[in-house]
Amino acid sequence: MIKKLKCIWSPSSKTINQMTGKTLVCILNYNLKDQTDILYRLLKLHEKEDFVLAVIDNGSPQEGRSDNTTHQIQQNGYFGGGLNAAFKLILDNPKYDSLLFLNNDLIVHGHSFVKTLRHWMTITRYKVLSPCILQPEESQLYWKTMQNWGHSTPRTVKWVDFQAPLFHRDVIEEIRQFPQELYLGYGHDIMTGITCKNHKWLIGVCDMVPAIHYNSLTLKTGKAPMTQSTHAEKALANMKAYLEKIGQTSTYRTFRKYAEDYQG
Repeated sequence: MIKKLKCIWSPSSKTINQMTGKTLVCILNYNLKDQTDILYRLLKLHEKEDFVLAVIDNGSPQEGRSDNTTHQIQQNGYFGGGLNAAFKLILDNPKYDSLLFLNNDLIVHGHSFVKTLRHWMTITRYKVLSPCILQPEESQLYWKTMQNWGHSTPRTVKWVDFQAPLFHRDVIEEIRQFPQELYLGYGHDIMTGITCKNHKWLIGVCDMVPAIHYNSLTLKTGKAPMTQSTHAEKALANMKAYLEKIGQTSTYRTFRKYAEDYQG
């Protein structure tokens, strides 16, 4: 039975720090059934006692909905709505100590992907971890922090781009829900970086855990409600307006330059 979800916007709070439960692994799908099912199969084979796999459908038409859907948002909440829905699942279920939130256009090595990310979060003080990101094209991810620098332990960074972030429950309890202004998907990574900076929490990238990201495949294939250029323009404008409203424009510029100039 598919559970119905709503996007809920609410204030933040704090909780204790523990790592004794399970990781909820959420794949967010909008109208990209085949790619979602591939990622699901890569992970489902290795689902064990330390993680639970879920697929959140973000208001897809019937033909674009994965057969493996476990939760459904009635209308497209875009990236921000999907991430908030996943946060709400964690907040409502104390058995989960962390959330691994995945774009559906990823290819991962399922046998160790979740296990290794969870291992490093368990034995270190990192509150957010991400795999390094590879793209199947000549141009690699713009943010150099996300590229592979060959480290055998997590690299500490100021923020991570949200393609496959693993959040400790503490971060989710603190943020609870992201502001609705960021629904198109830009700015959640910056806001999380600010939150972790304020609490002196560590953020890291794991070079030993790579993920291949096709990058905006739903938009590139014309299966989203707007074009890729329109989406990028609106999402960037929304993010900049919100960060200016809360007085964090300078922090955004600092974070951006840091990720552009990073050298491992």
